[in-house]
Amino acid sequence: MDESQLSIALEACQFAISLFCFNILLLRQRNQRVYIPLAFFFGTNALMFLPFFLLNLDVIDAPIKIVWPMAICFAPLMFLQPFLFWLFVRGLTAEDDLGPVKYKLLHALPHFIVALLIAIFVVFSPTFFIAEITMISQLPVWVLYLAPFGLVMTGVYYMVVGTYLLLVVLLLRRYKSRVKDLFATTEGRELTWIAWIAVIAAFSIAWSALEIPDQAFGFGSEEQSHDIYSFVEAVLNLLIIWIIGIWGLRLKPGLSPAAAQKHHRAMQENADKQPKYERSALGEEQASRIARKIEAAMEQEKLYRDPGLSLWDLAQHVGVNSNHVSQTLNATLEKNFFDYVNGWRIKEAAALLQSTSKSILDVTYEVGFNSRSSFYTAFKRELGTTPKAYKNVQSEGGGAVSKVA
Repeated sequence: MDESQLSIALEACQFAISLFCFNILLLRQRNQRVYIPLAFFFGTNALMFLPFFLLNLDVIDAPIKIVWPMAICFAPLMFLQPFLFWLFVRGLTAEDDLGPVKYKLLHALPHFIVALLIAIFVVFSPTFFIAEITMISQLPVWVLYLAPFGLVMTGVYYMVVGTYLLLVVLLLRRYKSRVKDLFATTEGRELTWIAWIAVIAAFSIAWSALEIPDQAFGFGSEEQSHDIYSFVEAVLNLLIIWIIGIWGLRLKPGLSPAAAQKHHRAMQENADKQPKYERSALGEEQASRIARKIEAAMEQEKLYRDPGLSLWDLAQHVGVNSNHVSQTLNATLEKNFFDYVNGWRIKEAAALLQSTSKSILDVTYEVGFNSRSSFYTAFKRELGTTPKAYKNVQSEGGGAVSKVA
């Protein structure tokens, strides 16, 4: 099986995955604002492959009259996909109900206009496609303009993809910061896989761009070179679709808007029972009072041991508005919620490793961590060493050099 046949097989896998994910996502009833854009992302991906499968598998007898017009009609979908993926990430990282998309025309119209220009240009030049398929060598001079026109449109497509990759990265940065403001444990809410999608997509664009100078300067035979580039591109595209399919189907919105609304309602009920000064703008004296409440909740009641502890839980426990708790943590205690709670967890973990014979795994779960990896990461960040090394030093009678918040 040569590179061309392998490329067709890989594209068939991508087509099957896209159809499956499209069907599953359309059937979901919850969080439709998140999953509908992803469903259409997979749907458009499947449609773009359909004409070429009909052509390669000899399903129909008149490929020029049916397949190529079909491919032309589906061409605009290629420009829509980056926008749909950005919509999915936007919904996945949102903290509350999403409003309408701003600048709709800026998002949608350029993609369709460019794709329609391609379609119009190609529809009125059928000689080019007929010559390419039937190997007719005599072509009108104006057909030569198709090549540079295609290069320009390819460049525009790469710019569109690059723009939305940048927008996705900005969403991820904001989301990562916000998750650490709201949750003491981030497992299950991390979106590292989307960052990997961005990396693979960027590499795929770079790889595709390399084919242009290769074909222009003639490194190797034109047919063999094209097959190699197509094969690698098919592998990368399949990898992207597979990762999006695996993670897109299993993840839920990380900031859990429903839970946030529940806690906000609870805090509003508590606010009616609080003294007037508790509901006023946060001042220095009030911030100090809230900080003492938070410290007491951690030191005396060991609230940090709750693996699912959130900012809203802490706010409800100390009877203070969640916004004031967040402001106190950042301004007075100078830490976000994630680092503050994990600092307390590591403080107790270090004490347990020093004074007891408990295993590292037992200590991990006792102080509130959900996994060994997150415990090791937090421990190394706080104390500059691993739990195992720290425990060995203590067992040998040495001292641990580090500060614990």
